[in-house]
Amino acid sequence: MNDAYLRVLKRSLSPKAASAVTEFPVLTIDAATRTIAVVVNFHEGLQCEIAGADAASGHINLHSECVSGGIKSIRSEEGKLHLEYEASDGSIISTQYSRISSETHDVDGVVEPFVAQVVLAGDYHDPDGKRYVFTARGANWNGRPFKYRIFLDYIEFDPLDVLCEIDEKGACGTFYGFATNRGVLQIYRYDVDSKEIGGLLHYLLSD
Repeated sequence: MNDAYLRVLKRSLSPKAASAVTEFPVLTIDAATRTIAVVVNFHEGLQCEIAGADAASGHINLHSECVSGGIKSIRSEEGKLHLEYEASDGSIISTQYSRISSETHDVDGVVEPFVAQVVLAGDYHDPDGKRYVFTARGANWNGRPFKYRIFLDYIEFDPLDVLCEIDEKGACGTFYGFATNRGVLQIYRYDVDSKEIGGLLHYLLSD
């Protein structure tokens, strides 16, 4: 995961704010297929075949389609991956990535719970003493358990951070906007089609 994304995520507790600092938040490596996927804004990806690697320098050689797609170089050094790419204005951007181990290469299935753990996971209560709990994959609001997803893709300019309740197949049902800061979690009604924020549903304090 991109180190700049991680820094902003942990400081702001906002996936939306973190998404603004890099267009390449995640790299995935599949040793079995010898490919590197460069994830663009959690919206699409560029699949790169690995042509070889230089053990001495850590430089990873890529096939031409990634080079023509703007990826200049990828190298491994001291447990991190370093990526250089050409930005839309022609400048060369250098950024680095820390490893998140996983048995799956499904980015959403790995990154979403990781981000949810950083941003939301914990025990809360409202002013009436009702209990609300978030884990990385599920929640329990005053005795009502459900699973949820936290949004990572903010390319459509949602006005605040968003989560949704999901069904057994993982499809989103009810959407909520949220904001968290200094132990306070505010949850709002949210219309995902119009991008309009509704009224405040829950004002929660961290235990």
